[in-house]
Amino acid sequence: MDQQIVSVAAGIVYAAIGAAIGGASVVVVVALVLNSILKSPVLIKALESLADSFPAATRDLLLKAGTLLVEADDGIPEESKTAQ
Repeated sequence: MDQQIVSVAAGIVYAAIGAAIGGASVVVVVALVLNSILKSPVLIKALESLADSFPAATRDLLLKAGTLLVEADDGIPEESKTAQ
């Protein structure tokens, strides 16, 4: 019985480690792809054309999502922004 508990615990630990490593590798791949897109004028132009084909509501939603990400990642607490 004790050996089974150890085996199950080891399996859970291995699964957690695998998920963490897998998640980290996905983040690295996405970051590399985004960096290559940002450095390519051709891909930027293609994305601009794609965005132009979206309905206005979709473009507005994407703009708001991007603005939210910039605000969340600027390192300035919201309380400091409203106090100014």
